Amino acid sequence: MSLELYIDESGNTHTNWADNSQPYFIYGGWLIESSKKYEIESYCNNLNISKSKGELKSSSIFKHNKNYSIFIKIFSDMICKYNAIPFFNICNKRYLVSSYIVETFFDPYYNSSLNYEILSSNIYMISQFKQSLASYILLNDKYNIIDDFSEVIQNKNNIDLNKMINIKDKLMELFYDIKIVYNSLTNFSNLNLEDMLESFNKEKHVQFFNSILLPVMSSLFMNLTDYLHKKNIKDELYIYYDSLSKYENFFKYVEENYWNISEIKSIKIDPNTTISLGFENLKSIKPMDSKNEILIQLSDLLCGFTYRVYRNFIENKHIDNNIKYFFEFIKNNINNLIIINEDTENIKLFYKIFGNDTLKNYNDYDVIVNYFNYFIK
Repeated sequence: MSLELYIDESGNTHTNWADNSQPYFIYGGWLIESSKKYEIESYCNNLNISKSKGELKSSSIFKHNKNYSIFIKIFSDMICKYNAIPFFNICNKRYLVSSYIVETFFDPYYNSSLNYEILSSNIYMISQFKQSLASYILLNDKYNIIDDFSEVIQNKNNIDLNKMINIKDKLMELFYDIKIVYNSLTNFSNLNLEDMLESFNKEKHVQFFNSILLPVMSSLFMNLTDYLHKKNIKDELYIYYDSLSKYENFFKYVEENYWNISEIKSIKIDPNTTISLGFENLKSIKPMDSKNEILIQLSDLLCGFTYRVYRNFIENKHIDNNIKYFFEFIKNNINNLIIINEDTENIKLFYKIFGNDTLKNYNDYDVIVNYFNYFIK
């Protein structure tokens, strides 16, 4: 038996990651058994859904928040009838920009107050440390730091040093009450900031949305590999993504870091959780025109539906039957295949409703202070 993963997205506004009109980005799709593909295609051809230029498109099907019940039926059938597994990331885009700020201003290469041990220490500690900083910036950003930094990345060839100095100064204002963080930012020289600007201009940063999404998209594949290993699934794997998505750089990264790794890596991400990395049997990663591939279209529906119901849930604190069924079905039947890159307050709200209390006593301020003391020189 072989497996096929089809991937698409929803909410991508490319470099405009501070766009409040589309605050979320969803990336993911369906993992299917190759032997089920013909049945799924036949099923889709018999769906009573209007197509947009010959395609199933979430932007037209879910227009004005309609047809949710139709997708819920498709979603249930894909899982229950055809053994398909949904994988996806939910990303608050402003949180991603905030995370990128953390990766920049709290990188020991630029921030001399931090110990290089931060790059090689316990992955759980590093993750908690960086997530807390990113959440704190997002939740307390009264200085428009996220908008300013997004502008720097979008226009990196036309930004002068004063813009970076201004962002650094605003970060110092933001962290004024957390002295250990504030003090670390006082050590920045103009040379450090010039180095940052130069790094943004390097080829690896040419496409901002590729660089900012690399950790997020990598986590999707980490989750997939861990799922396959825990289920002891050793079947050949073929990955297909929408050729219009322009993620060639990311999939090159997947090829270099996950493809046919002979020795599976086990990484401890918290005291009770170990994940496995590496595809032993990944055979190919190929772009496909969504017009010619119904599974890419179904992945678009999955991401488009998730985008709409999650945004409605966060913004309106409203849980209708479709939202409740969708997330509870995943929680009860699939387990941990959703990854949420979001500030801690929204994650707390989500977990409170859908049954995970791991963050109920989580406090960004305390985590920042505790871990900063560990990582400081």
